[in-house]
Amino acid sequence: MKLIYNLLLPYWKKGIIPVLYLLISTILSFFYPLFPKWAVDDVIIKKKYDKLVFLSCAFLFLVILQRVFSYLNETTFFKFQKDTILSIQKNLLGKVFFYPLEFFDKNHSGYLIGEYVATSLVSAIYFLRVLSW
Repeated sequence: MKLIYNLLLPYWKKGIIPVLYLLISTILSFFYPLFPKWAVDDVIIKKKYDKLVFLSCAFLFLVILQRVFSYLNETTFFKFQKDTILSIQKNLLGKVFFYPLEFFDKNHSGYLIGEYVATSLVSAIYFLRVLSW
């Protein structure tokens, strides 16, 4: 776990924006249950039907705002994920290029490509699991 932590640690600054979008989207969705309560308590029981239009418009605005932040979260997280995985792959490939020549004599090119693909798949799956909880 420490190895994975050290691998992802340099990229935490890029992940702040998707996390902020996620928090804003989640906080906005907490207000959804309040609108029916306000509609029943303040509009229907008190018979102030003029507030119904304002309440409906406010609810519609909140839904649109929450969906916008949700969309921003998804797009920025996807970009963050792809950029991070690409950077990790570049670092791994860059290290392989500086191995001694004996390493390439012992291991076939299929082995190296297989290890590179397996490492990128494992990093992508782990990245999705860790950051999607």
